Amino acid sequence: MRGSGFILKNFRLLINNIFKDRVFYKNLSSIAVPIIIQNFIGTSLNMVDTVMIGLVGETQIAAVGIANQVFVYILY
Repeated sequence: MRGSGFILKNFRLLINNIFKDRVFYKNLSSIAVPIIIQNFIGTSLNMVDTVMIGLVGETQIAAVGIANQVFVYILY
C-alpha cells in the first residue's frame, strides 16, 4: 500500500497537466462567463414573473409556468 505522499504527488501532477494550457482556459472563461450571466438573468426573470403573478391566482401561475417552459425550450 502506498502512502499519502504518493497520492498527493500524483494528484498535483494530474492538476498541473489538466491546467497546463492557460491561454485556452482564459479564452474559454471569456466565452463561458457571459453565457453563465445570461443564463442567470433568464432564470431570474422567470422566477420574478412567477412571483409577481403569484399574487393573482393559480390559473395565472400555471399560464406563466407554461410560458416559461416555452421560453426555455426556444432559448436552449
